[in-house]
Amino acid sequence: MMSEMMNRLMLIKQLKAFGMDNKGAQIYLTLLQKGPTTSLEISRLTSYNRTSVYRYLEELKKLGVVEEIIDEHRTLAKASSAEQLKLLVAQKEAEVDQLKHTLPMLAEELSRLENDAGSPTKVLFYRGKNGIQQLLWNSLKIPKGGEMVGLSYRPWNDIVGREFSDKLRVELRIKEINDREVTNTPGPFDYVHDEMFEDFTWRERYLPSSILEIRHETLIYNDVFALFHYHNGELFGVEIHNAEIAKTQKQLFEILWKKAKVIKPPKT
Repeated sequence: MMSEMMNRLMLIKQLKAFGMDNKGAQIYLTLLQKGPTTSLEISRLTSYNRTSVYRYLEELKKLGVVEEIIDEHRTLAKASSAEQLKLLVAQKEAEVDQLKHTLPMLAEELSRLENDAGSPTKVLFYRGKNGIQQLLWNSLKIPKGGEMVGLSYRPWNDIVGREFSDKLRVELRIKEINDREVTNTPGPFDYVHDEMFEDFTWRERYLPSSILEIRHETLIYNDVFALFHYHNGELFGVEIHNAEIAKTQKQLFEILWKKAKVIKPPKT
């Protein structure tokens, strides 16, 4: 009995990804098990009042996972086969593909609408893991074949998670963006693979802390100078949009880059 309950809870959790909530998923599973059923019987089996049952049946019909059967004396609800879920996935994939197709043009048009009130400077603040993920993701605004440089305090994996970091690295490589970093860590981070050095999209150099102690992460690209840091249990970041500041920070980086030592790829 306990195993069946756990299995049902797992199914309900998975069905939520298809647009159902707990009650909707319960009704759908009940219909799958019982076959064509009246709303009165569904209410009895689930302990939901009939008004709620009617509402959830309508929502499930809109999703296409429940069908209505009308015979001579009564109306029955019937769960569609699991194949219908495959159709929902295909529809979601088509929607995502459409969004991907539309996004570049939409982003360009929205950028034109941005109003900086004539000021050459814009400062944005970010807090928490999600905020820093957004700050990092903004680096994809670099034109294809462009470059990003900065100081590396800790691996992105430790700050915003491995899954997000790997996804961002893939996008940066697709855009052929070169990334140069200066760090106080003498060896390559554990996520570095040989191919990251072979195409030279990502390079890192070691600078002893006796020359400069790096205590926060910085990014410099386009006309942007960004930094983020973990302090007193709080993750926060700042993104400064100013051509002169970015230019000066880039010059300082190049001085440090020349002083720093090349980090060799890990041996295989």
